[in-house]
Amino acid sequence: MESNQTRLKTLSTTRDSAWRIVGIYALFASLWIVLSDSVVAQLFANDMATVSLVSTAKGWFFVAVTSALLFVLISRLIRNYERTLHTVSQREAELQEAGQLLLEAQQTAGLGSYELDIASGRWRSSGICDQVLGIDEKFERTLETWQALVHPDDWPEVSAYFTETVLKAGSEFDREYRIIRPNDGGCRWVKAMGSVDRDAQGQPQRLHGTFQDITAQKLSQAEIAETSSKLRATLNALPDLLFEVGKDGRIYQYHSHRSDLLAAPPEVFLGRRFGEILPAEATRVCHDAIEEAHSRGYSSGQRYCLELPQGARWFELSVAPMEEDGVASDRFILISRDVTDRYHAEKQLELAGLVFDHAREGIMVTDDRGSLLDVNDAFTRITGYSRDEVLGKNPRMLSSGRQSKEFYAALWSRLHEVGFWTGEVWNRRKDGQVYAELLTISAVRNAAGEIRQFVALFSDITALKNYQEELEHIAHFDVLTGLPNRLLLADRLQQAIAQSSRRTSKVFIAYMDLDDFKRINDAHGPAMGDKLLVALSHRLQALLRHGDSLARLGGDEFVIILTDFDTVEPVLPLITRLIAAAAETYNIEDLELQVSASVGVTVFPQDATMDADQLLRQADQAMYQAKLAGKNRYHIFDTQHDHEVRSHFDLLERLRVALTRREFVLHFQPKVNMRSGQVIGAEALIRWQHPERGLLPPAAFLGYLEGHPLSVEVGEWVIQAALRQHEMWLAAGLQIPVSVNIGALQLQMPDFAARLAAILQGHPQVDPKHLQLEILETSALQDMQLAIATILACKAMGVDFALDDFGTGYSSLTYLRELPVAVLKIDQSFVRNVLENAEDQAILRGVIGLAAAFGREVIAEGVETEAHGTLLLDLGCEAAQGYGIARPMPGPALAEWAAQWRPNPDWQTARRT
Repeated sequence: MESNQTRLKTLSTTRDSAWRIVGIYALFASLWIVLSDSVVAQLFANDMATVSLVSTAKGWFFVAVTSALLFVLISRLIRNYERTLHTVSQREAELQEAGQLLLEAQQTAGLGSYELDIASGRWRSSGICDQVLGIDEKFERTLETWQALVHPDDWPEVSAYFTETVLKAGSEFDREYRIIRPNDGGCRWVKAMGSVDRDAQGQPQRLHGTFQDITAQKLSQAEIAETSSKLRATLNALPDLLFEVGKDGRIYQYHSHRSDLLAAPPEVFLGRRFGEILPAEATRVCHDAIEEAHSRGYSSGQRYCLELPQGARWFELSVAPMEEDGVASDRFILISRDVTDRYHAEKQLELAGLVFDHAREGIMVTDDRGSLLDVNDAFTRITGYSRDEVLGKNPRMLSSGRQSKEFYAALWSRLHEVGFWTGEVWNRRKDGQVYAELLTISAVRNAAGEIRQFVALFSDITALKNYQEELEHIAHFDVLTGLPNRLLLADRLQQAIAQSSRRTSKVFIAYMDLDDFKRINDAHGPAMGDKLLVALSHRLQALLRHGDSLARLGGDEFVIILTDFDTVEPVLPLITRLIAAAAETYNIEDLELQVSASVGVTVFPQDATMDADQLLRQADQAMYQAKLAGKNRYHIFDTQHDHEVRSHFDLLERLRVALTRREFVLHFQPKVNMRSGQVIGAEALIRWQHPERGLLPPAAFLGYLEGHPLSVEVGEWVIQAALRQHEMWLAAGLQIPVSVNIGALQLQMPDFAARLAAILQGHPQVDPKHLQLEILETSALQDMQLAIATILACKAMGVDFALDDFGTGYSSLTYLRELPVAVLKIDQSFVRNVLENAEDQAILRGVIGLAAAFGREVIAEGVETEAHGTLLLDLGCEAAQGYGIARPMPGPALAEWAAQWRPNPDWQTARRT
């Protein structure tokens, strides 16, 4: 509007200038005509020709003069006009810039404008207002939509305020409330201001004003209010004396709930200095603390004593400078805390500390829960742990693991009953070294008889124990090999015999003698022979289970005690491996040495009563029979067992024929998720379709294959047959993984992974991840590193592994820790009796917990009833197989079974662990 008015004014000025030019020109022309004609007439009155000539010249002169005059006047007019237009343009640019700055300021402040037609209820809003409200130009602007924008909790108050205060009472609109933005659902605080235009009768017509986003301001106010509230609560909770003081010690403010700790009534503090109220020494301490805070930024720990009506009280100061705009001021916050009790306790501890620090025995002080409160220097010297490393920790950090839970339970029970305990304990130093200590623990009780602390004194008796153990070791162990000697062998054999009687199991005694060992001694000397015996003992020991015993009787004679067997069949492969291991080449000091071994085997119990010496003589006699038969072999003392050995070799040959004639078949037992009902796999189980004896289960023949090279050929046949059946399932629309059992010998073949890869290449339709190999946990893996490398190579191809019959074999925890298997299979022997046997249930719970701890999946075998499945689900095991789900069946029948299988309804509703 201002720009238009400027233009009109410019045009008006231009018109006035034009008229002035016309007026001047007319005046000049008139004067020229009148005056010039009079002059010409007077000068040339009688000469008309001259008059005519002069008149013509006068006319041309007039034209020239007037043209020049017009040029000057018009040029001036144009310059004025151009200056005026430049000024107008400059003013317009300044106005536009000012308008843009105003708009940006409104956007920054979130300040918009609005206008409400009260009669129609329609309203308009500026762009900035729309940004605050979260609406656009398409938004319908009515009173109803405005109500929808206002927070539901604020609308009643805003509506009443507008109606009563603004419309009726005639006040200006000035209110803060919340809105809900339609575009993002965000809640914002706004401040609306406005005035009402009224008609001649005083009726409200229009409300117009501004609208500003004040969310940030509101949040800041809330934060400040919360901070203030916390500060007030903190001050009210302080038990200390708090002062605001100047550098000169003048007191400006104080706060305390403990007026009894003040040296004077509270009202006399304000405006006074410390020197006017406190004794000289206390004043000096306060000033020193203020000076320290002024120079260092803080002060703490300085103390002074006051004589109060209740006696002498000790106070500790904490001082820090106040800040103004981030700069330290000359005022300080001073906190004075009553530390009288702590002061006296420190004095008592100082005295006790002299005894504590100079004692030669290690001393530990714990609280009633066993957390260490203090240790002395002797503790550090004995254990290697510094005081700071152990405070707050439990002394069990020193435990070596040699004492059982029952030992510590008895210890704590006696401590609580009689108040002390004395005995020997094996603990572990910081560097890992185990040491023995003679320990005395005493309970410290309070006046009410409650145990508040424990004090333990101990001395290092490791040297004494080591000497004792050395004497015992010499008495019971072979000096050369470290194996049990004849004395310890007799004791262990007696224990094995007693254990066999309790468990109704068999004990096998193997007597081993090296063949032609004298040749080694004669050729290379007794020292080389001794080294060979040591290497042999290590090799034999590596093949045995944890519970077996290997002893050296002397010379080149060894005895092996094998326990917990029901029949001889699983023993014979182990004896074979021992003989084979003894015959392997020994590389000792650049020499390649080789011997063989003859082994005699006997068993306990027998029909006749036998003692340990008789059993050793029987085994010795059987060993000589092995030597007579050609050496490098074993012989069973008992006639019946000897017959079984011969039958064993006959059966192996018959099994070779059965493989050639394709008499083996596979049955498949489904694996399911009992809760979801999903069929998650099938285990391939070999059967022998014997021409005369019918279909034989694996227990009738697989034991004879263990450890024999034929087991590798049979194992590969099983893999091939399982993959062929998997391809048939895929053709029938059934896609489930298949698992195959493999023996230890097969797994430890150097080229096992390469042979498996070749088999998989022959079945391209089978995804390797749908093949799982199960390792019997009862298998003895001679070369653990080779087995691990083989498993990892197979896993790289996509084939995974499971550990079968977990908990029944040689070293469950070792296999679990070292073998990279994905699944643990709980042996059916633990599942079958779990409903009646609490011990089996505890084993199940432990195995499931171990699987979870080691990140393994778990599946249970032997689910025969609904109750078995329900209990397993309660324990956290959902995957299972067993007769209660399905018996093993031929491959083609499994597809039909899978289509009809439904889980037990109670399993689906069983509680989750």
